[in-house]
Amino acid sequence: MRIGFITIRPYKKLNNQFIGTQFFILGIPLFPIKSFFFVDHLSDRGIDIGLNWKHLLKIYSIILTIIFTILLLIPYVTYWNAGLRVGLVLFFILSTVLLLLRFDRMTEKDKEIRIFLGEIIGVNALPQYMNDLAKMLLRNKFVITLKAMLNTKENWKILVKNRSYSEAEVPLLFAIYTYESALNPTLENQNLRQYFL
Repeated sequence: MRIGFITIRPYKKLNNQFIGTQFFILGIPLFPIKSFFFVDHLSDRGIDIGLNWKHLLKIYSIILTIIFTILLLIPYVTYWNAGLRVGLVLFFILSTVLLLLRFDRMTEKDKEIRIFLGEIIGVNALPQYMNDLAKMLLRNKFVITLKAMLNTKENWKILVKNRSYSEAEVPLLFAIYTYESALNPTLENQNLRQYFL
């Protein structure tokens, strides 16, 4: 029986970038530690995004389905008749498949935005995949890049207000406001995100 840590992946995979969740295992994954967003499928390093509850739900539903299926198919574990046990096994498997299809699905709009973000900043993660700390850290990295491009130390919101940017910075501003509008969902931030799109 294996004891230790394992990272289960991929989830929401697009262009070899995806979510993975680290677990403490005791034969089976027991406790989640944290989720990561991996920007390179060959690397074991990812961006700490907190726990992604949809990935956890996917993993635990698979584990529970396997456990219940094995228990229901072993004779004399339960004294229910064979028809009921087979019906329950089919119910668990079908429910898990439907759940996986629902949580793994990405809309075409989400895919387009992820591809666009990946081209701009190299990370195609949507803000809703992350906790607030990860969103803020990424947004701040993008702001530092913007200031370096513009060779300024001025506040980035003042730069936007004064339109002190060129067309070259517009895609990066879209990435910044994608994360900023997730952190601070004001109408102004939403409108600026749409404006830079």
